[in-house]
Amino acid sequence: PCFLIYNHQSRIDYVWTNQITFPRRLNYVVGYNEFFRSHLQFIFKLMNTIPKKNFNSDVASIRGMNQIIKQGGVVCFSPEGMSSITGHNQPVACGTGKLLKHYKIPVYVVKMKGAFLTNTKVCLDERKGRIDVEISKLFEPEQLANMSPEEIERKCDEVLWQDDYKWNKEQRIKYETHGRICTDLHDLCYRCPRCGKEFDMIGEKDYIKGNSCGNGAHMNDYYDFIPFDDNCVIPESPSVWVDEERKHVYN
Repeated sequence: PCFLIYNHQSRIDYVWTNQITFPRRLNYVVGYNEFFRSHLQFIFKLMNTIPKKNFNSDVASIRGMNQIIKQGGVVCFSPEGMSSITGHNQPVACGTGKLLKHYKIPVYVVKMKGAFLTNTKVCLDERKGRIDVEISKLFEPEQLANMSPEEIERKCDEVLWQDDYKWNKEQRIKYETHGRICTDLHDLCYRCPRCGKEFDMIGEKDYIKGNSCGNGAHMNDYYDFIPFDDNCVIPESPSVWVDEERKHVYN
């Protein structure tokens, strides 16, 4: 028995985790709310899923994990508790370290790179392109015994961290975006970086621009922003843009 954790970059990460671990069967922990979506019933049955209430102590899901572990199975879950919103992952949910430490079984990690760029959060197109997937052992039971839950979570955060936009600046992989690469991007990048006006950005086809000041950029199939002119102020990537928005909200 073991745990398998992964960075949740896209809606179909189960495809890549299954491919790299085949023929070993995985038993996925899935958000309880997803079980109300009828088109997922077949997939969930195939994946032998364990329902889990998000960000909540859930006794039923623990029972499900116990049954799988007693049978020598693999419990697979994303410690973030949700798929990526911006292109990089969220911190692992509190309690992850305590969970992994309690069971005293090995923990493996699957790291995905590029998956978000095939399935972004704002536009539901599936975009063909390369995805790199790696698997490795993260913790032995002896290591878990000698670490605090907080240390385990910090290590998980470190290993799972991935910004797909930044990664592709180096990889230069072209994705099939069907001319819709910026469609609805304003749902995320809603604040103009130049004039600061909020909810004034429009993302359509291959461009995003502000209605008030005209600040904007085109985006190519490598997910590079190309500003309209030298006066435009555009962050390096959508993930950087959203992080700057969050800092503004915080301040």
